[in-house]
Formats: sequence, structure tokens, C-alpha cells
Amino acid sequence: MLSVKNKKAVRNLVESSARKRVKSSNKKKFLATIKVRLKDGQRDPEAETVKGSLSDLGFSTERVKTAKVYKIIFEASSLRESKDLAKEMCSKLLANPVKDDYQVSIERIASS
Repeated sequence: MLSVKNKKAVRNLVESSARKRVKSSNKKKFLATIKVRLKDGQRDPEAETVKGSLSDLGFSTERVKTAKVYKIIFEASSLRESKDLAKEMCSKLLANPVKDDYQVSIERIASS
């Protein structure tokens, strides 16, 4: 469930992106795969729990890290615009620049 703050951020992102886009019939579909993970040095309690549980199950692990992967399909007029939009999604909602790093990969997909 989204918090009130996140709901406002989503609404602002949608409104700001909608204002920027010019309706055009030449829009293409893109798939953004966005991986968000904690920066080095940030405590990762979920990974610590998983590492401990794996150890309890008899698995020896050196290190465990967690990440979230978002797969987002959207329209843009170019590959450049699609990368810019995906980065904007990260900076406005998906990643906290204080504690998170993110990677974005974009691929064009066929319109259905």
C-alpha cells in the first residue's frame, strides 16, 4: 500500500510527465528494466536475514545483497526520451538518492 507521500509523488510524476509529452502517432513502446539497490555501506537488514536463514539451512554464503527490479512498459518518441523518462521515474519515485543506486536498461518492444 502506498503511503500518502508516495501517492502524491506518483500523482506528481504522472502529471509532470503528461505535461511534457506531446501527443503523437509516432510514439514507440519501450521496456525499462530498472534495478534499485542499496549503496555500498548501507545496512541491508533483509539481506542479513536471508544470509542467516541460508546458513540455518546449511548453505555457506560469503555475502547477500538485495535489490528491487521494476519492469515498466511505456511510450516515448525515441530511445533518448525513453532513457530520460526512466531516469526521471527513478529520481522522482523509485530510488532514494541518499541510500540507493540504480541501473536502467531500455529496449524497444513491438506495439501490441
